[in-house]
Amino acid sequence: MKRLNFKKKYLAGALAAGLIMGAGGLAAAFFGVSGSGSATAKTGHATDVKIESVGAGYDSLLAPSTPDPYSGSLCFVACDQNSEIGDAVSMTTATSYVQLTSVTVALVNFGTAKALSVTLHLTGGPNGNYTFTKTQTIAAGTSATQKVTNVTFTLATKGVFVWSTSTKFHYGVSLTSNTSGVNIALAKRTQLTIGSSPTHEVWLDHAGGGFKATTVTWTTATNFVPAVEFNMVGGRVGPLYPGAPAMPVAYAVTNPGATGAHLTTVSTALGTLPTGCQSTWFAIYGTQPHTVDRTFPPGLTVVTNTGTTIAMLTKPVTQDSCANAAIPLTFTGTPSVTM
Repeated sequence: MKRLNFKKKYLAGALAAGLIMGAGGLAAAFFGVSGSGSATAKTGHATDVKIESVGAGYDSLLAPSTPDPYSGSLCFVACDQNSEIGDAVSMTTATSYVQLTSVTVALVNFGTAKALSVTLHLTGGPNGNYTFTKTQTIAAGTSATQKVTNVTFTLATKGVFVWSTSTKFHYGVSLTSNTSGVNIALAKRTQLTIGSSPTHEVWLDHAGGGFKATTVTWTTATNFVPAVEFNMVGGRVGPLYPGAPAMPVAYAVTNPGATGAHLTTVSTALGTLPTGCQSTWFAIYGTQPHTVDRTFPPGLTVVTNTGTTIAMLTKPVTQDSCANAAIPLTFTGTPSVTM
């Protein structure tokens, strides 16, 4: 028992010594000194943004002048056992690839309203293929008054790039199984206003087969194309016709910098017109410059509802020399500074 008591006393003494040593370690002496030095901090440089028009690179949609302005439509599984309908597309651009901002598909309904999942497949691009799906209610129609519903896929923030040549790019549209009465609208090939479909074939994905150009069962198929619109950075505003309503002008701001870039105003003007077109045949409406006062993050931002429109005016002269021309627009933003 004495030995055990001795150990307890020893341990208590060692602990006390440790505490005393620890307390002694906290008491450090110091001397006051002075010092000086210098350094530099580097600021970044302002990176100019790029402002380009947003418009169609391919457009076979028709204005909704009637419940169904289209002269034909093509059904999905119920007709040719095809689960997907599309086409090859050649975009109107001089570049090898383009960035899409939206895709709109026109569907025709012969029956009751129904919510469908609509899937868009884009095949062929510098970054590979894309698939997008959205659910939308398709408005009701009847066999006598077919109703058109435009389904729009918004892609501006998704970084979607596709080749602009038809040999490398095609699209397909598919629906959920509940497709009774819903077809994809078909426009006449002569109603294709922007871009082209050089293959003259409708692309189908047959059950058990691949997505490929296929001859459909009706002989007039080569006279029609699916009604779709591909909007892209650098696309065309329009089409413009003498005396037709003014078309809204939207644009895309691409900020290549690492931080926000601020624009106070943006001006829209006509560029150098092609031979045969006169500047007095066109009018740009809306306050110029218009106030933006917005900071644009790195990457692409699409600006709509700009208040700017463009129209082709009716003149008492023949304006055929300006038919099917590309009317350039220029955008000037100020200032562009790194925030």
